[in-house]
Amino acid sequence: MGKRTNNLQAGKQHLYFKWLCDQVKVGKSDRGRLKLLKFLYENIFHGGIPNDQNRGEDGKEIRQRFEYEEVSYYFLEKEREAPCTILEMLLALAYRMDYILGDIGSKENPSQWFWKIVENLDLERYTWNPEKDEDVRFKNEGILEIFIDRTYSYSGQGGLFPLKNPRRDQRKVEIWYQMMSYIDENY
Repeated sequence: MGKRTNNLQAGKQHLYFKWLCDQVKVGKSDRGRLKLLKFLYENIFHGGIPNDQNRGEDGKEIRQRFEYEEVSYYFLEKEREAPCTILEMLLALAYRMDYILGDIGSKENPSQWFWKIVENLDLERYTWNPEKDEDVRFKNEGILEIFIDRTYSYSGQGGLFPLKNPRRDQRKVEIWYQMMSYIDENY
């Protein structure tokens, strides 16, 4: 997995990460989910096929939402253009799903869709046990590698949007159309 070189200043990075956590309804008391979000924030998103880079651009637009809501903070150009993290990309997908499914402006449903995508990936929360955390990190790194390298199944099992009845090999379908097929099949 490609760790992100973070170009944000420490204070801004902390505030931005806290804001991202707030978007998916995770507070300080949920250490397992916080560690998972930190893990997703530390890894960059790489689009695997043409047009998947659009999902990365959507993720980078999350930074504009932050600037809009936290008006006293702004990103420098190099910070705005830094590679998209997996956390940002997944959150952007959750906002898209929320919009498509009709709950425009809802602060509750983007978090619901975010956690549904995390569940689809089968990512694990971290624990209080540092020894077990290493096992969880190793497993989660493998899961992200399967997702990024598109080595999941034909049906999308192991990816973001598994289908029961795929019409095409989901490894060759851009993420946007995987999401649309998933929405059609499930909602």
